[in-house]
This record gives sequence, C-alpha cells and structure tokens, in this order.
Amino acid sequence: MQHYVPAATHQKGEMLKFEKNAAPIPQVEKTLGFYWTQTFVPDGASFADGFFNDAGVAIATNWCGEIFDADRMEVKDGGIGYGIRRIVAER
Repeated sequence: MQHYVPAATHQKGEMLKFEKNAAPIPQVEKTLGFYWTQTFVPDGASFADGFFNDAGVAIATNWCGEIFDADRMEVKDGGIGYGIRRIVAER
C-alpha cells in the first residue's frame, strides 16, 4: 500500500507515539511531505516500510530480521523502533 502524506504545520507541544509501548517523541513545528510504502506481512512486522520525502531523501529497511544478542542495547521508555524511519522522512 502506498500513499502521500502532505507537508504539515504542527502545534507546539504535540507528541508522536507510533506503537502502544513506544516512547512519545516531540513533534517539530513543520514537517515535509512524503510518500509512504507499507509492506504488510502475515506476522505483522513493524519495520517493513519505505519512505521518499519532498527533499528527495529515500529511506528503506531490511526489516532487521536477524539480531544477535551482542547487538542488543537497552531500550528506554519502550524505544522509538517503528517511528524512526517516518521521523527521518518528515524532517
């Protein structure tokens, strides 16, 4: 599924929260528009989206399907996980 999210102006103090247990993130005043491609998979992988913004920046993922214990880091307040790609695209 693909769709375009237009550029926007946001209210001061607005927060983003992408998934139920994810940390809230402060929103910036103005964001770029971007194309958003959602890749749906049967097990609900939340790291399979791609973005292309109005500034020409493309963001893609390999879904991080294999993570080794030595690569794991502590997560604070649920982390930002899924939202990091969208934040990069809109800013």
